[in-house]
Amino acid sequence: MSHPNDIVLGASVLIPDLVGTSLGIGADFEQDQTAYSVFASGNWRFSSDWQLNLGLRYQKEEKEVTNKQTNKQTIYTLFSDFTPEPVRQFAEVAAPSITASLSGAYANDLATDRDESHLSPSISLQCWGCENTMVFANASIGYKGGGFDGSGLNSSQGSVIDPDSGFEYEDEKATAFELGFKSEVIESVWELNTTLFLTDYDDLQVSEFNGNAFVVANAAETRVQGLEMESRWAISEHWKLNTQLALLDFEYQSYE
Repeated sequence: MSHPNDIVLGASVLIPDLVGTSLGIGADFEQDQTAYSVFASGNWRFSSDWQLNLGLRYQKEEKEVTNKQTNKQTIYTLFSDFTPEPVRQFAEVAAPSITASLSGAYANDLATDRDESHLSPSISLQCWGCENTMVFANASIGYKGGGFDGSGLNSSQGSVIDPDSGFEYEDEKATAFELGFKSEVIESVWELNTTLFLTDYDDLQVSEFNGNAFVVANAAETRVQGLEMESRWAISEHWKLNTQLALLDFEYQSYE
């Protein structure tokens, strides 16, 4: 795909003399991605009131990227209708030097790839020991694949990728726990479901500004926890009342 890097936007703000003018460097960024996954699950009803559920997912991702960013060939200039002609002429001539000096963008011709694979297990336990109530506990591990962000290529030169540019980011891991119940408090009249949850994220993928553009980066360990409640009440033959409540707490455990 064609990827116009956000190099210099609103040059009329950065350079007041270039009224109604924006300058930039285009880039041809292409990415091919192949993903495979296999999932298996099973359950064991080891008594009349208890059931154990197990799951396992295997996922493999392959990504290949190329990027071409050539100053002389892909410089672009954008003008508003009221931009004076002398300003247009000057901008056309000076665009290469202005964009390079203000944006830190360099010409490059890059190619790289990454492969990753993950095993994601899950386990849950269910109990029907109380009348009209199912109590459950879940635990699972999941992954969000890493990848490449074309906006992080501005500072790379030639065929060498700047390791601090934010071009490549790593996978994200989530470890989740749930405890709750689903109950028919009054049979055929009132249902109440409640879940407590906690999820820890390692290498959370966030958006960061690297000096040239916003890029995806692995910067954080995060904990998300809370409570969800759902109620359905059949008030009468013709009326039902549905209510929902959610409490959420989000906290960075560390941020680098």
